[in-house]
Amino acid sequence: RIDSVAMDSGMVAEYESEYQSHITLATNKLEQAERCQSYDERRSAASSAERAIEAAKESVQLMEIEGRTLTAAARTSLTSKLRGYRAQIGDLKARLKDSRAAQVPASSTDCIREELFSTGGRRDEAGERSRMLANNERLAQGTNKLKDAHAITLEMEGTAASILGDLSKQREVLLHSRATLRIASEQLETSRRVLVNMARRAAANKLILWMIVVGIGCMLLLILWNQTANVPAAAATSTSETGKWQAVTRTGSS
Repeated sequence: RIDSVAMDSGMVAEYESEYQSHITLATNKLEQAERCQSYDERRSAASSAERAIEAAKESVQLMEIEGRTLTAAARTSLTSKLRGYRAQIGDLKARLKDSRAAQVPASSTDCIREELFSTGGRRDEAGERSRMLANNERLAQGTNKLKDAHAITLEMEGTAASILGDLSKQREVLLHSRATLRIASEQLETSRRVLVNMARRAAANKLILWMIVVGIGCMLLLILWNQTANVPAAAATSTSETGKWQAVTRTGSS
């Protein structure tokens, strides 16, 4: 990852160097167009300046594409720098527009024509054309990178949608399980209440049974006590009757 960031930073520096060369060429061509007195010379210089400005604009776009892979701090610095570059390109476009709108003086200068059509000028234009082709190729590579990133993003979105679908199904299963557990809990609560009522009834029946047993025991004790109390009274009555009978028997014998 660090090597990738360093490589991207190097590409940004390379594009920045190309931008500076395009800006320098565009500035020179604009100054040349402003000095020209012939319409054809002014138009040729303005066309060269316009191509250089477009090449500089493409370099800025390439820097912006490569800057997306930089760190946050480097990206912030690059964004501020790109803002200044775009303002500089806007100023050059305004100068180009003013140069094309300006009136061409009647006289012309042969030295300027020779400068425009010199071998050095053709060599600059050829080099500029090659740089523009290289920038177009790099811009196409940056576009391919963006397309690949877009495809990866779409794939990640599909994966995320699949995961969300699975989570939704699991949520439905959990809700169904929760409803089943709630029903089971209600049934268990009902069973607990039935068992509590049965335990209360069993305790009440046991209490009643013990009360019956105690009552029966009390009755048995009362009966035994009555029987025990009546035995001495019956014995005393029997003794009294026996004495009376003996007395009567004696009286009759006399």
